[in-house]
Amino acid sequence: MAYDPEAVERYYDIAGLAEYERHDKSPEMRVKFELHLSCLRCFVKPGSRVLEIGPGPGRFTEVLAEMGCRISVVDISSEQLRLNRERAQERGYTGSIDDWWKEDVCDLRALEPQLFDAIVAFGGPFSYVLDRCDRALQECMKRLEPAGRLLVSVMSKWGTIHAFLRDVHALPPEEIEAIIRTGDVTPETTPRAAADGHHFHMFTATELRRLLEDHGLAIDFLSASNAVSTKWGELLETEEAFAKILELEQKAAQSSGALDMGTHILAVASRSAGADA
Repeated sequence: MAYDPEAVERYYDIAGLAEYERHDKSPEMRVKFELHLSCLRCFVKPGSRVLEIGPGPGRFTEVLAEMGCRISVVDISSEQLRLNRERAQERGYTGSIDDWWKEDVCDLRALEPQLFDAIVAFGGPFSYVLDRCDRALQECMKRLEPAGRLLVSVMSKWGTIHAFLRDVHALPPEEIEAIIRTGDVTPETTPRAAADGHHFHMFTATELRRLLEDHGLAIDFLSASNAVSTKWGELLETEEAFAKILELEQKAAQSSGALDMGTHILAVASRSAGADA
C-alpha cells in the first residue's frame, strides 16, 4: 500500500491525548516506556540540538527538555502538536523548544540541513510511511550532523503478532499469511484490522538493520522493546517486582534471540566511517 499522510494525520488527530496516556495503561506499557527512556538518556547528550519526530503530546519532549536539549518538534498531526505545545506551557519548558513544525517526515524541507546532534523518532514514525521509508530516512539524514545519532523505534512483526495473537488468530488464514508475508497491516492485507485507518508496516530486526545499513549507517544499539515481559503484566504490579523484571528485560532485550519478540524494535545508528553526510 502507498503511504497516505492524510490517513496518518486523521488517525492521530482523533487519538488526541490517548497518545500520552497509553504509556500508563498497563505495567507492560510502562516497561516499554522505561526501555525507550533508557535508550534516550544513554545516547542523547545533555544540551544537544534534537529533532523529535512524531512525539505526540510530549512524553519524551519533556525528558529532553530536562536534559537541557534544544528541541525542534515535528508532527504530522495538528492536534498532537497542539497538545505538545500545551503540555510544554503547563510544565514550564517552552523555552527548550525552538519551534513546533507541522511537517511530514518524508518532506522536511522547512528544516535546515545538518543542524541536529540527534534525531529521535520513537513510537513508529518509520512504520507509518510504508513504501516511502527510504525517503523518510533520507530526509532525516540530511538534517543530522555528520557525527550525530538517529534514534528510532519501529513496530515489530513477530513481537506484535505474539502480543496480539488472539486478534490475529481470529483473522482468516489468507489475511494472516498476507500480514506475515508483507509485514503490513493495511486494507490490502487485512481489511478488518485496518478498518480504523490505522495502517502500518511491522519490521523484523534483520529488515531494520538492513534499512539503516543500506543508508550508510552503523548500528550502535539494537534492542527489543518488551520481549520477556509481554503478556505478564500481573507480575509487574508492585514496584519491587517491576524493578526486578525491568532489569531482566533490559538484559534480555538486546540478545539476538529476543530482538524480534518485542512489540517494537529500538535502534540507534550513526554514519559509518566514510559515509557521506
